[in-house]
Amino acid sequence: MLKTLKATFSSKFESALDLVLPPLCPVTREAVAQQGDVHPSLWKELNFITPPLCETCGIAFPVASPEQDTTKSLCASCLRSTPQYTKARSLFFYEGKVRDMILSFKHGDKTHLAPIFAGWMMQRFKDDIDSGDTIIPVPVHKKRLIQRRFNQCALIAQHLAKTSGKPCILNNGIVRTKHTPPQSGNMDARKKNVNKAFSVHPSGQVQIKDKKIILIDDVYTTGSTLNACSETLLEYGAQTVTALTIARVIRH
Repeated sequence: MLKTLKATFSSKFESALDLVLPPLCPVTREAVAQQGDVHPSLWKELNFITPPLCETCGIAFPVASPEQDTTKSLCASCLRSTPQYTKARSLFFYEGKVRDMILSFKHGDKTHLAPIFAGWMMQRFKDDIDSGDTIIPVPVHKKRLIQRRFNQCALIAQHLAKTSGKPCILNNGIVRTKHTPPQSGNMDARKKNVNKAFSVHPSGQVQIKDKKIILIDDVYTTGSTLNACSETLLEYGAQTVTALTIARVIRH
């Protein structure tokens, strides 16, 4: 009975709020049906990553040949060196409106985008999230956390945990032990940048051991950060690591 009353009150309150403050798309600022929705015009500018993909890292292949088994194909990079994570997938190509949204999210304090990103990831990667045990965001170093005031990956991970019902390990999970400069340069430079940069907090080790980890990051650039995090998680006993990101950088 109490739950019903609370739900009714919440629904009426939201309806009243919509009359005073009509829901707007958080990106285009145009009117939408309900809070949290994005305007239909925005979807035209979002370039989803779709099959055929590399089975492991999720990079999109230009075209599939008729005889190609797209569920078991590996890219040249994964054939040359197997990533530490079991699987990586990204929602969008990192370009245009998606790039603008992520940059404003990270550096423009547009934290209201976190539940939208999380909702899209939950819809697209539901099977991967459902099959995992624990959600962990890629950490930022304490110095950068002070500068930025929040970890954008942690915000997404928290919303994913709330929606999926999975536990989320934040401060006592994987930690960044080395304050690295902003990621840039080629793959070799980025690998060197994140080498030995992560560890697992002693209090979080029992929550990682033998678990299937869902690792959350915002952008997959070269995969060096996700690989380094995955290697650390596996060293501390994780069973598998599935890496999920909002976007992936296109490399021609």
